[in-house]
Amino acid sequence: MHKILIVCSAYPPNIKGGGEKSTQILAQGLSAKGHQIRVVTVADKTGEYLDVDGKTQIKTFPSPNIYWNFRSDYSIPKKLVWHVLDNYNPSAISLVERELLEFNPDIVVSSTIENFGPAVWQACNRRNIPVVHILRSYYIRCFKGTMFSDDRNCVNSCVKCSALTVGRRHAAKYVDGVVGISHFILNQHKSLFPTALHTVISNAVPATKKANKISEKKSTYTFGYMGRLEPEKGVSEILEVFSKLPSHFRLVIAGSGKKDYEAQLIEKFSSERIKFLGWVEADTVYSQIDFAVIPSMWNEPFGRVVIEAYVQGVPVIASARGGLSELVREGDTGYLFDPSNPNGLRDACIRAVDASASYENMIKTVKTEAERYVPSVIVEEYEKFFLQVLTHKSK
Repeated sequence: MHKILIVCSAYPPNIKGGGEKSTQILAQGLSAKGHQIRVVTVADKTGEYLDVDGKTQIKTFPSPNIYWNFRSDYSIPKKLVWHVLDNYNPSAISLVERELLEFNPDIVVSSTIENFGPAVWQACNRRNIPVVHILRSYYIRCFKGTMFSDDRNCVNSCVKCSALTVGRRHAAKYVDGVVGISHFILNQHKSLFPTALHTVISNAVPATKKANKISEKKSTYTFGYMGRLEPEKGVSEILEVFSKLPSHFRLVIAGSGKKDYEAQLIEKFSSERIKFLGWVEADTVYSQIDFAVIPSMWNEPFGRVVIEAYVQGVPVIASARGGLSELVREGDTGYLFDPSNPNGLRDACIRAVDASASYENMIKTVKTEAERYVPSVIVEEYEKFFLQVLTHKSK
């Protein structure tokens, strides 16, 4: 068993996206296997407590940067200072070094490390402690973490991103192991970690209570979108498509976004066939939809909602972007489309309905597929990789 220190920019109950959930699932899964886990994370104030599993130790600190970007929206000058410090921050290095001295871990895992920045890697290098970084976003190459600008995916880092991430890229040489949550995101970053071992390990998605889906001959088909209402998520594109599809195609939208953008969408598209639910429990949505739709315009690093849908026995229609294309098998677990094709999403939805005779088999397939992502399987993959990194570091 090992002592493992996990460093992250936020941790439940502070949740901004899938990264925080995935970090908690990994931490709790490693604790359940007998490893001694300490999570160091940013929060509103200093604190120390056990996670809900009663085993995982959590230590919280105010951001070592000038503000915690999880909550705050500051002026452009302050944001610029924040990004400069997030490339090299002596205070963050000192904080991490103190935790290394106190906890004395065998290995460190950096995950969603905004606010700490590369200080985690620099501190580990000073103490000769192996560190594994999990690629959950494009944070090392893009100051926004998305590699998406002006409604398109960036092929290379722009001048601004190159300048505001130079410290992160320079410190990447101190990382001993890199985990990509998809082949796509790992391939986007391999060259930045010249000496690190690397592997692909998907995010874990626990089994949950299944939605109460009723099999019956259908005259209408309901599709569902769940997530943030943001342009890069392709929300307006899916609404445009469904506003023009035949009347037996229905759509529910679950989620929220910036108030102005959300209000604009509701005013333009709300109808008898298109319903906006706001934020609701996922089970509420899965119980009433036949297919989940993920129309992302940007290159999603993974696509957690795909596996969450599979767990509920719901096939997925997804854009063939980023990690999404690795999770959906055409005609088997769902359907893929090219979002640059104006008719791509429409055609995928029509293919799904036209193949409704095989829908029951598809439900069985996605439930089986979901078993590949249960925490016990994913945690075991991490354990094996940690051993590889520790062995390689000791040579």
